[in-house]
Amino acid sequence: MRSRFSAFVYQLGDYLLLTYHRDYRGSLSAAQLASKTVEWRNLQIIATDSSGDIGFVEFKAWFIENGQLHCHHERSRFVKEHDQWLYCDGIFYPEQKSGKITRNDNCPCGSGKKYKKCCG
Repeated sequence: MRSRFSAFVYQLGDYLLLTYHRDYRGSLSAAQLASKTVEWRNLQIIATDSSGDIGFVEFKAWFIENGQLHCHHERSRFVKEHDQWLYCDGIFYPEQKSGKITRNDNCPCGSGKKYKKCCG
């Protein structure tokens, strides 16, 4: 999971495509996966669970889009094939609005810094 987040940060479309299960990627291309649509900031792993060759990762990924900080909350499903975990699909949770963030609040991305020194 962390490696896929890093691949989104660095726009590594080939890696993202290789770690996407072929039965679930549809017509996605490496170029589409590499396109920069948001500025990823932080990854918070909430829970992991695996039994055999099926695993789940619940996470929050913080990103900036159009100057606003957002949180992508997902429970991803992975399948292990040939000793490699491949992303299949996920349950996406609706974004929770937490109200206006002021400059001196702790940054909601989880960095521990003030918002003005981090994502603000």
